[in-house]
Amino acid sequence: MTDSAPRFSWRSIVLPVYLPTLVFSLGEGAMIPIVPLVATERGASLALAGLIAAMLMVGELAGDLPAGWLVARIGERNAMIGAALLAVIGVLVAIVSPTLPALGTGVFLLGLATAVFGLARHAFLTSYVPVRTRARALSTLGGVFRAGWAVGPFVAAAIIAWTGSSETVFWVLVAACFGVVLARIGTGVGLLAAIRVSRTVVLPLWSVSIGMPAEQAALVIGVSGTIDFALFYASGQIMDRFGRLWSAIPGLLGMAVGHIALAFTHDLPSNALWFTGIAVWLGLANGITSGIIMTLGADLAPRQNPAPFLGAFRMIGDTGGAGAPLMIAAVTSIASIMAANVVVGALGILGAAILWRWIPRYVPHRRR
Repeated sequence: MTDSAPRFSWRSIVLPVYLPTLVFSLGEGAMIPIVPLVATERGASLALAGLIAAMLMVGELAGDLPAGWLVARIGERNAMIGAALLAVIGVLVAIVSPTLPALGTGVFLLGLATAVFGLARHAFLTSYVPVRTRARALSTLGGVFRAGWAVGPFVAAAIIAWTGSSETVFWVLVAACFGVVLARIGTGVGLLAAIRVSRTVVLPLWSVSIGMPAEQAALVIGVSGTIDFALFYASGQIMDRFGRLWSAIPGLLGMAVGHIALAFTHDLPSNALWFTGIAVWLGLANGITSGIIMTLGADLAPRQNPAPFLGAFRMIGDTGGAGAPLMIAAVTSIASIMAANVVVGALGILGAAILWRWIPRYVPHRRR
């Protein structure tokens, strides 16, 4: 009699369990040792600073039972994403209001997030890993937490030495939490959203940089937007008939190639003509990705309660979209607008590679 149970692979739990745990715990390991120092800088006595630091464990204790209910209700994956978002909120509370109550509240919220995050990973391994390897899997999980806490203080020390500010370290946890949300397919979605927004920023800047008259530039950008709009239904047809990859990958690669090509036309005598052609190309490439982020979110969301997952998934896209203009401005100020286009194109190629790897390979079954 053969064993029909699927074979367990350690590799199958590295990305969904161990990597997010390492990133989250590294952010915590950087921030938590700095909390008493920040508290004293804000005027706390040593006793009060110790109390504020202890709010992490108070938050964990308060969150243990609700975490079990939450994980059972929305699932391990959604709970992990929600915990990362709660940790971000806690850090922002501690940073935005430079008071001791805000610091204590932020650390307490981080404790709640830690309880949910830890239980979600624990519950997943308990149900997924075979009994014969359960102890090794869970001890490795504990080791990954410890690794993050071991490396975190060194990261904190380097950041304090570089910036001269203790509170700057708090942003490490924010970055780590976004890293947990953005794992796997979310990274590709964030990059897709970033390159789509980049087009709306780069084209006007480029027209100014090459000295194109404003009315001519507006006309070209309007034509590009019209082509983009005209393809929204065709994009849905492509995804429904051939699969999500056939919208995401050509669109991302098309936008990446367009941005990189534009970078080499700035000083050409025919730069206005090149700008017009590439603007039209970017509208075409962006048009065939219409609805892809919402569609992928709907594909991946749990059927029973999709709202928490979709909220986090939409935030991924919005994060990429919000970060793109800042990145373009930074690269343009440091180097040039040509360099910014090359960076955008490189990110588009990276996003296409990630989505090629992680988008599910299937076409929805047609009704007969």
